[in-house]
Amino acid sequence: MGSWAVRGVMAAFAIFLVIATVPRSNLTPAPTATPSLIAAASEAPIAAKVADACRGLDDSGASPIPFPARTAAEVTAGARRDPSIRLLFNDLVGVRPGPMRDPRAPACRPELLELGQPIFVRQYPATTGKWLLPVRYQDQTLVTVFVSSGADGMGTVGGGRGGGITIPSEAEARAAGGTKDDPIKDAELVLGNASCGRDLVMWRLVRRSGTTVYLVPEFPGAAPPGALMTDREVWFSTSGRPTANAKLAAAC
Repeated sequence: MGSWAVRGVMAAFAIFLVIATVPRSNLTPAPTATPSLIAAASEAPIAAKVADACRGLDDSGASPIPFPARTAAEVTAGARRDPSIRLLFNDLVGVRPGPMRDPRAPACRPELLELGQPIFVRQYPATTGKWLLPVRYQDQTLVTVFVSSGADGMGTVGGGRGGGITIPSEAEARAAGGTKDDPIKDAELVLGNASCGRDLVMWRLVRRSGTTVYLVPEFPGAAPPGALMTDREVWFSTSGRPTANAKLAAAC
């Protein structure tokens, strides 16, 4: 064999050795994860953490039980023991899947929710009424619970609405409803209807002259602190719908 042939064979053998000794990772690209796989991998620990936090929490149904409700302190104490309030807290934080889950509430942490200061609203002209009990997380009112108060002084949780209820202070209500020559002598919160088809919280304001006016904070389209109405424009559960309210109905 000529020298040129020997040199060719030796060169080919050297190339084979180089290829054989190169790490496979340098020859074949590593498989890349797709975006969906990356997202699933990142979300899996979060889902597992939430499931662990909810595990063991009581998600059973519960009915409200009557409790003393003569004062705000009694209402707060009774509501804290009420099984329906415990169930509401669990629903708000997502212990039970459902429409009551509030994204503003911490997932699976019902112990972080708290009850705010109850406010009594009279079901005028009766002496009984409802306590408005806010359920709060940090500085937000998630739900306002209604606690009906009977003549025997006992209260029962029954219904509510999402978020808070706009209620001006008594000082704001007196300033809005009185005049320089005829100031407000009596003010109280009552439930009445102002043509919108449901009871609204309003201030019942009696002027020194005996004239009664109503400040309705949540009347549609009213600028703060609310719409000021006469007793011809407001009615209650024991009275008929005033004729004057026919033209106000369009506002609702």
